[in-house]
Amino acid sequence: MTPRERWLAAFVAGIVFLLLNLFALKLVFGKQAELRSELASKKLAWMALETLASQKEVWTKRDAWLQATQPQLKSREMAGVEMLDQVRLIAKKNNVTLLNPDNRRLRKNVFL
Repeated sequence: MTPRERWLAAFVAGIVFLLLNLFALKLVFGKQAELRSELASKKLAWMALETLASQKEVWTKRDAWLQATQPQLKSREMAGVEMLDQVRLIAKKNNVTLLNPDNRRLRKNVFL
């Protein structure tokens, strides 16, 4: 191999080496950014859990209040009707007029 060919082979090998290093660095930095993002989201989730754990007493009091004051569901099929009856009763008691919306205005015809 002539000196010129050796120099050209070394130059090509150097360029290939640089390109492989750039590719490897791109992969490493991409993975590092992904891991940093995942770490930040996990830290945020951990802080939320810590906040909930520190407010455990408040949440147990709220749960007890809800269990004591929430009406019992007798039938899933009748839940909507019962709620509407309760709303109408409260509206009548407070002199509030309930309007029945025109459901046809909420629909839109789409031609295929």
